[in-house]
Amino acid sequence: MKTHLGFIIVLSIFGLMACENKEASPEVLEELNTGLIDSLLIAPGRYWKVENVSKIEDGTQFDYITEDNNKNAEWLGSYWYGAILTETAFVFGKGVLIEKFAGGVFGPKPYTTQAKFSILNRSEKSSPCGWNGDHTKLVVTLTPMLQGLFKQVSKLEVSNYEGYLDTAYLPIYSNVEEIKTAGKSERIKIILDVPNTSHKVSYVFTLRAVWFDSVGYGSLRERFYDKVIY
Repeated sequence: MKTHLGFIIVLSIFGLMACENKEASPEVLEELNTGLIDSLLIAPGRYWKVENVSKIEDGTQFDYITEDNNKNAEWLGSYWYGAILTETAFVFGKGVLIEKFAGGVFGPKPYTTQAKFSILNRSEKSSPCGWNGDHTKLVVTLTPMLQGLFKQVSKLEVSNYEGYLDTAYLPIYSNVEEIKTAGKSERIKIILDVPNTSHKVSYVFTLRAVWFDSVGYGSLRERFYDKVIY
């Protein structure tokens, strides 16, 4: 009887050790399909507009753009009152994020298939983007407009303006038919962590997709679209 009891105790100890080792094992990160993400980012027929700008401090989020658009407008200054924020759109190329003058739909609106959009193909500015060394993070340098917007809301200067794509918000559609079938808006988020702070502070730029669902008209300089999905 004592032998059986000792054997049971030994098994229990080994069982507890196995559980402790299992709990202590590091979490295995899911490998990102970088090739697919890259191809979806540069899918033709889509631009991105700013839907929101947020500050996250110790887990608390503050949104600078609201559904009524004017609630927190004073924080945005000329980027709101001068229509800089509302008249800018973005498009990804290979290894680059490009900003252009663009009008039409903007902000945190309900999903719609009847929005309007226009794009000026001039005075575009760009910034580099690409995967880090171990391909776990897509680093995006903020474009000039986003850099200025960051300085406007944060009142900070940083040594570089390298953010990264939030892996919880990656591109999901490759063409306009896919978003029409899904009936849901598409978003990506660029996060910029503020260094050298006593607590964690991040600024998040939420970009929402504008998919063309009509043939554009106008000139090479300026194109108009009477029907886009947002």
